[in-house]
Amino acid sequence: MAGTTGNRSYTYPTLGDANDVPFYMQTLAEALDTDVHTIDSGTFKRVGFTLAGVFTQTTSSTTKSAVSALATAFNAVAGHRYRFTVNIGSRSSVANADTIGVGVNINGSEVTYFPKMANGSASVNGIGTQIVCVGYWTAPSTAAGVPLAVTINRAVGTGTITVYSAASEPASVLIEDMGVA
Repeated sequence: MAGTTGNRSYTYPTLGDANDVPFYMQTLAEALDTDVHTIDSGTFKRVGFTLAGVFTQTTSSTTKSAVSALATAFNAVAGHRYRFTVNIGSRSSVANADTIGVGVNINGSEVTYFPKMANGSASVNGIGTQIVCVGYWTAPSTAAGVPLAVTINRAVGTGTITVYSAASEPASVLIEDMGVA
């Protein structure tokens, strides 16, 4: 085949080539399949996921403490942007007054911090609020086993903050490689 497309270099027949439509269709299909696989392998790839078992952790402190059930590690590629999504249940002993702080640390440094209302009414029989936090981080270097830790504290208020994971409300951390930043 004498011709190729300008952007993706797919081959195509020209007037001097044999009249073999099945061959040309197969050649194009295989080139597209390889190209799409290459593109797909490099973007929005899940690289880490932690689904916590049932746990409860309580604090009334403004000092940040680690939620060990949500600790995880992932492999990072220099220059790639990573999206992390933290999903965790929270409740407070005080209605409409306490704000929970959820932090995300990568390699021991806080990369983002989310202050969220712990719940709209005082905790009764474990009823709380699901919190979802999404943040981004760009890897400065390639490394295996990069640690990610979730921290909590009482950011505002006077009550006791509780974070939890239950069978019906599981806590989790999802890390996705979004490709080159």
